[in-house]
Amino acid sequence: MFQPMIATGLFVMATAQDVVWARWTIEVNRGRPIAAGIVAVTIIGFSFMSIEGYIHSPWYLVPIALGSFIGTSVTTWHAKRKSHAG
Repeated sequence: MFQPMIATGLFVMATAQDVVWARWTIEVNRGRPIAAGIVAVTIIGFSFMSIEGYIHSPWYLVPIALGSFIGTSVTTWHAKRKSHAG
């Protein structure tokens, strides 16, 4: 059964997950295996929450997808802005 409060939580979680993915990429590119490994565990936790959500209702994929889009877009925009400022 679809519940708006759960959908909101999944949206926020998916947004945060994409920010964490960006952090993982940074740590890997810096050659920091311990930091990248810790971030990877966080990604797995977020992924588990996503799976648990859409198992109960496929409609939860909508807020998960929107959160992923926003997380990636904002993180990319912020990184681009930061690189042009420095």
